[in-house]
Parts: sequence; C-alpha cells; structure tokens
Amino acid sequence: MTGLTALALTLAGWSTMYLSAFTQEGAKQSTLDGVYSAEQAQRGEASYKQSCASCHGDTLGGSDQAPGLAGDDFISRWEEQLLSDFADRIRTSMPLDNPGSLSSAATADIVAYILQVNNLPAGAAELTSDGAKTLKIKRKG
Repeated sequence: MTGLTALALTLAGWSTMYLSAFTQEGAKQSTLDGVYSAEQAQRGEASYKQSCASCHGDTLGGSDQAPGLAGDDFISRWEEQLLSDFADRIRTSMPLDNPGSLSSAATADIVAYILQVNNLPAGAAELTSDGAKTLKIKRKG
C-alpha cells in the first residue's frame, strides 16, 4: 500500500466517523426524540417536589401564583422555543424564594421530569445544558 492510498483510506475513515457523529448528534432536534433518561426524570421528580411543588403544585398544574408546567397550556406557551431557554429560566429565576439556587444538574433533572410528565419520550442519554441548546420543545401527537 502506498502512502497516498493509506492517506486516502485514513481520510475516508475519518470522514465516515465524523459524518456518523454529526448525524447522530444532529438527529436529536426536539423533545420528541428521547432527550432525557427515565432515571434522570426520577431524580428530577425529587428535586421538583423539594424546590418547585409548593408553587407549581404536586401535579405541575400551577396555582394562582405560578403557571402550570404540564398540559396543553404549558406546551403552547413553550412550543417551538429552545429547551435551553426554558431550562435557563428555571435555573436563573427559580425557586421564587431563592432564585438562582438550583445547580445546572438539578435544573436538567427537573426539566427531564417536566418532559416526562408531559408524556414526552425518555431515551438512553441524560439531558445536559449543552445538549438542550439545539432542542426545540415540541407537542406530542
């Protein structure tokens, strides 16, 4: 094998690997694509109950002082917006009595729980703040 042939094979392999990674990463474009794990949503439920339920309710239905985080009204309010915008709003302004106190990890877990309650599918990987930057909130069904 000549040096030129070896270089061509190396570039072809790299190109295939790069395109495969790009395709896999680019394939997840919305909350309909399983962007959180069930385990993460379970952790998020515990964090939600501790930090959010007193205002947004145990069933995420909202109250006089806070909007609901589940159902058609929630999805309509956030549909087509980036999931990272929703997560940033939680992280920087919630809970109301201690804004900014939630870590990025706790926020991602809470967002995963909210997605689960809204019947959006779980996947194998956990949601990260970096991963949320390209994801749009979509309506299921």
